[in-house]
Amino acid sequence: MNSRQIEILKGISSPKRCAIIKLISEGVSHPDDIARKINDTRQAIDKQLEVLYEIGLIEKKAITPPSGRPKVVFNISSSGRAVVQDLEKCLDKYAAALEKEFKHETEELDTLLLKGEINEEVYHKRSIELSKRYKIVK
Repeated sequence: MNSRQIEILKGISSPKRCAIIKLISEGVSHPDDIARKINDTRQAIDKQLEVLYEIGLIEKKAITPPSGRPKVVFNISSSGRAVVQDLEKCLDKYAAALEKEFKHETEELDTLLLKGEINEEVYHKRSIELSKRYKIVK
């Protein structure tokens, strides 16, 4: 990976920023509303929004409601939307591959037990190891 790719991954790797991206994509666009939904401070949300803005995932614009002062709102940028969609597809594909590996390794372990090549204690130990390794697919 090059440094630009690493910066983008760092920018979206935070669970809080992922939650913000999800909320913005669902139409929650004002930082105060995002802060309320995530149960965080406006200041903390502003910092996270700035990171997302700097890597181009979101856009900001000022709107002036008929009865008040201008306020800044955020939208997912078109390139940001494409990245999120591609990343979701990639992660789904990865999760499916992990699930397939888990199933295969579990079947192999079952076969070893049935053939008598391992005892139940070894089977149980390896089964726990597999569950830990593949906990994301369970």
